[in-house]
Formats: sequence, structure tokens, C-alpha cells
Amino acid sequence: LIAEQGKDAKAVIYGGGFIGSEYLNTFAHHNIPTTIVFRGSSFWSRVLDKQSGQLLLKHLEGQEVKVVTSAMFEKILGEKEFEGAQTSKGVFKGTILGVGIGTKPEFAWVKEAGVEVETGIRTNAFLETNIKDIYAAGDIVEFDDEIIGRPLVARTWMNAVLQGRVAAKNMTGGNEMFKIVSSYAMNILGLDVIFVGDTSREHADKIVVRGSEEEGGVTQLFVRDGKLVGATMVNRNADRPPVTKLIQEQVDVTETVDGWKDVGVTIGE
Repeated sequence: LIAEQGKDAKAVIYGGGFIGSEYLNTFAHHNIPTTIVFRGSSFWSRVLDKQSGQLLLKHLEGQEVKVVTSAMFEKILGEKEFEGAQTSKGVFKGTILGVGIGTKPEFAWVKEAGVEVETGIRTNAFLETNIKDIYAAGDIVEFDDEIIGRPLVARTWMNAVLQGRVAAKNMTGGNEMFKIVSSYAMNILGLDVIFVGDTSREHADKIVVRGSEEEGGVTQLFVRDGKLVGATMVNRNADRPPVTKLIQEQVDVTETVDGWKDVGVTIGE
């Protein structure tokens, strides 16, 4: 479908998350001019700080992507073929539409079966639900994360695959705990964006920022109960290994966390 767009192709994307970003890469690969529209003030506006968001926006504008923020989708235009999208910030014409606004799992049948459900299907660290011998794995699961220290939903390919393996082992008599630092990374038109561990602003006691928009890279460090539990990195790929190690080992960072504000301080030093 994308290859058949022709020389007059023009893309519209609605959504400011990972799926929207994947559409950006796909359309850029086919040299299709693109407008991206989303509800937040920046990409991942519930997670990223202002500097990280601005860094992403400027990078995309530098790649000739038209970015429209704080806009609500209203309707699709065109009777037989897609002609454009009407939003609260105007009409954006196009020949192809990409939508990435998240998912909402249907849990009604699971609840009727007596399985506990909150944000996802609740399991312990062994991926067993509140009903003995009933296990769950993948994007629908809210599991007891023994590293992070709270129930977590981690909708990544890596988690889905590894959880499936652990659940299968335990269903056949094993006793293995699912214990891994969840992460997701992608490159958006040449800019690396990485999420590691628990990146909920709501559940963090403190968020420390390293780098800056001016320096061209920003890392957010999420701290809870004196321990590093998560991080986001925009164009600071080198921070990923030490951050992941600190989260995995659950080192007490109470005495060092404030020092990480200084660019010259190495994470974990």
C-alpha cells in the first residue's frame, strides 16, 4: 500500500508514542512528506520532561516533519479514499493515515472467570494469577516486579517473549520467577529514545535530569525509596548499561543521586 502511493503521496499520523514513531520511520523510508498530530504537548508527554520533549520536537522539525501538538482528532475526510484528517487544530490533507493511540484490552470475560484484574491481569512474580494453575503472560499482564518493587505492566516484545517462556515452565512444574529490567528502545529518524524500568512519574519520589536540550541529550532518572527504578534517555544511549545495572542490583543511591545532575558525574560513581 505504501509503495503504491506515488509521487503525490502525503502522510498524516495521529499519536505521539512508539507506534506513531514507527510510522515516522516507515514514511521517511519511502520519502513521503509527513504531518504528525497528537494530544499531548510533546511525545510521551506523561513520561518525558519538557527538555526531552523539546529535543524530540526540534529533531523532527529538522527532518522536515510537521508536528502538531495538543490537538484532538475529530474525523477522517474522504468518501472512498483517505483525503485528510480534521482535528481541533485544523485540517491536514494526506493520502495515507497512520494511527497509534494505544490499546484497551477487553477483560470482561477474564473478570467473569474470577481472575483478578487491575491495570492488567494481576499475577505474582511467577506469572500465576489469583487462581491456582492459571497463568498469564504478555501485554495484558500486571505482574509483581521483584526488582522494581511494585506491580508493573510492561508492553514490550521482549517482555512478552520472556514471560511466555517463564509461564510455560511454571505451568509444567517449574518454579521460576520472572525477573528482568524491562526496556524498550527505538531510533526515530536518527535519534535514539530509550525507556528502562519503571518510568511512572506518579510513582517516583524524585526525578533527576542529566544533560539538557542545549547539549543535545537528556536522561531522566526515576528514584523511589532511595533506589533507581527507571530512566528515559533521549540521545544518551551510553547511559543505558550503567542505568540498567543499577536498577538490576537495586543499589541505594541516596548519597549520590543529587550529584547526577552534574554532567561530569558518571552514573553510579
